[in-house]
Amino acid sequence: MTTFTRPAGPVRAPFPLLLILPLVLLMACGKGGGSDSASPGSGSAPQAASPAPDAEQQAFDGLVSSLEGQRFEDAAVEAQRFLDQYPASSKHGQVLYIRGRALVSAGKFDEGIAVLNDMIGKHPKDENVPFASFYVAQAEYMKAYGPLSEYKIEFEEAVPRFERAIQAFRAVAKTYAADEQVATRARLMEAQTLFDMRRREEALAGFQEYLKKAPQGQYAGQALFQSGAILAELERNDEAKEAYNLLMKEFPGTPESSTAFDRIAELNLIGQPMPGIEVTRWVNRGIQADQWKGKLLVITFWNTWCSHCQHDMPKLEEVYRKIHSSDLVMLGITDNTKGQNDALVNAFVSEKKLTFPIGIDNHGSTNGRFAVSRIPATAIIDREGIVRWRNSGALLDEALIQRFLKGRAAAAPPTRGRTSGAGPVARGGDAS
Repeated sequence: MTTFTRPAGPVRAPFPLLLILPLVLLMACGKGGGSDSASPGSGSAPQAASPAPDAEQQAFDGLVSSLEGQRFEDAAVEAQRFLDQYPASSKHGQVLYIRGRALVSAGKFDEGIAVLNDMIGKHPKDENVPFASFYVAQAEYMKAYGPLSEYKIEFEEAVPRFERAIQAFRAVAKTYAADEQVATRARLMEAQTLFDMRRREEALAGFQEYLKKAPQGQYAGQALFQSGAILAELERNDEAKEAYNLLMKEFPGTPESSTAFDRIAELNLIGQPMPGIEVTRWVNRGIQADQWKGKLLVITFWNTWCSHCQHDMPKLEEVYRKIHSSDLVMLGITDNTKGQNDALVNAFVSEKKLTFPIGIDNHGSTNGRFAVSRIPATAIIDREGIVRWRNSGALLDEALIQRFLKGRAAAAPPTRGRTSGAGPVARGGDAS
């Protein structure tokens, strides 16, 4: 297999979710997510007329500028003011579209959905309607992804919301099949939603269908990255590395390419002897290497400042207490970075009532040896001291540990909860 040196650019990209692209961020108004000079009829940001603008045109240009500047709250207010002041304007449909998008971008999903549906109903022939329909589906997706990523709801509560989003994306792709740009985005977001729901094989098929049609397409690099993440979760590790290597070859210098390098480093540990562990100080109770010899060893890397770790470490403690096997040793390794110190670690361990051994590696040597570029990160080492699993700690659960305690199964069963993709749900974790 071809090997590559680390690509230039940032080592890791803390994007919340790759496939959202400009779709969720909505950084500019219009079709394609950019601020190019295409006409309003193509779905792009409405442009100012060349003659000296009148008051109506000035107001219109101002709200477009607010949206393009990502001042979403301002854009929504300005759009409503425009609608109140110029109820008979020929731009009524466009302004409704802008207001709906601004509200969705500001996280006011239900209000944004209502405005966009109002626009679709009142202006069915407006050429922005296909994208208005897409952003309705996007808002449905964010009603699941947003609170799940912030731990405001659990996975089980997010599932029916994701289901509604899938149906919405499918409807958009079918209704506007002739609009390749809209239909493509809808199909990709359907694949992403399936990934978030742990329906890996279906999600993989969606991304690979896009790559087959458009191997150099606008979203090919991101589709390759998500394909690699899914394949790694399925423990089809060689295929995952092939996807990541192809990504680095075909799309060098991108955030996805740089992050793919880190993911390959994780996968390269699998099948290799366990790297050495250095611990400056054990927090709650110490342990020696001979105490895990001949046992299944699960190591999770974490930090007190990591929001995902704050949620996941107590869950890991629950799993540890539930399994309570003499054949299992579980460790937590942290390093004092970004303002973390021993006192904060002590307080965290005490507050969360963690009983499995927690060690501090002040030099970060262990993190480097285990290719930790995001946290939480987990490695599972078998009784012979060989690394058998290395991925996001978000994927660690009782079923996974039990599978390795009983002997590695031929295929990875589905797990519930978050993904290891770009985020989470495709939350890959915080940058370490």
